[in-house]
Amino acid sequence: MPSIPLEVRECAIYLYASEEAAEEGTQAGGSGFLVIIPVSEHDEEGATFYAVTNVHVIANGFTCVRLNTLDGGHASVALRAEDWVHHPEGDDLAIAELDLPREFRELRIKAILPDSFVDGGDPTIFGVGQDVYMIGRYVSHEGRQQNLPTARFGNIAQLPYEPVQTASGLTQQAFLVDMRSLAGYSGAPVFVYRSRPDLNTNPDSWVTGFEQRLLGIDSGHLPALGRVLEKDKRAAVEPALWAEQNSGMATVIPAWRLTELLFDEDVIRQREEGEQAWLNARGDDPAAS
Repeated sequence: MPSIPLEVRECAIYLYASEEAAEEGTQAGGSGFLVIIPVSEHDEEGATFYAVTNVHVIANGFTCVRLNTLDGGHASVALRAEDWVHHPEGDDLAIAELDLPREFRELRIKAILPDSFVDGGDPTIFGVGQDVYMIGRYVSHEGRQQNLPTARFGNIAQLPYEPVQTASGLTQQAFLVDMRSLAGYSGAPVFVYRSRPDLNTNPDSWVTGFEQRLLGIDSGHLPALGRVLEKDKRAAVEPALWAEQNSGMATVIPAWRLTELLFDEDVIRQREEGEQAWLNARGDDPAAS
C-alpha cells in the first residue's frame, strides 16, 4: 500500500451538533467528505462544494461541518437539518451545498471530483478481495485543534448484488467490506485502489502507478449478536441475554448512488441557479451580451 496522498486525506470533514461543540472538539458526531463540481473544467473559482455524510448522522443532530484552516486551526459551517438533501430513494446518504466564497483561500481542504467515483455501469471493475481504505474520525484520537482523520484498511468482501440491511435498519444496495467501522466513521469516504503500471506517466493519477477511486460511503457496520456467557461458557443468566457486537463487516453505499443524488433534477437546478448568480456577479452572463 503506497502512502495516502494529501489531497485524499484533506477531503475529510467532521460533523458536530453545533458550532460550540465543533470549537470544543466534543467526542460525538460523524465523518464526511467534500465533493466539488466546477463551473467548467478549468475554472474552480465558481465551483460548487458539497459536504457528504449519512442521513443517520444528520438525523442524530450532527449537522455542523468543521473544516481545517491554513493557520493550523479550524472553521465551522453551521447548517440546519433542512439544509441537507437526502437521496430520493431513501439511501443513508445526504449532501449539503457549502457556501465558501471568502473563507476558501483560508481553508486547508481538498475535494473529490465525481469523475473519480466508481461507476455503477460495471461494479465488477473492482472485485472481491480488492484493497480499500477509508478516511474518517477516530473519536478516541480525532484532533481537537484540527481535524486529524485516521485511515482504516480492508478488502471488498461482497459486491452489491443484493440489498443489505444496515445498522440503521435500512435495506439498501451496498458493498460489504471487511474493514472495522467504529462509531465516528459514519459518512467517511471509502476508496478502492489497484496497481496500474500504465498510469506511471498519468498526471491525473493520485498515486503514480495506482488507480484509486471513491468506492462509496461508510454507513456503519453489520451487527453480530453474541450470547452473554460465564468464563466456563455457561449462560450467565436465564433466559439468555444477547449482546450486540461489531462484526467487522462494514456496509459501504456505492459511489454511483452519490452520483445520482448530486445530479438529481432539484439538486442540479439549485446548483445552476448558484452558478448563474456567480456568473452574473462576475459579469459573465451570456444573456447580457
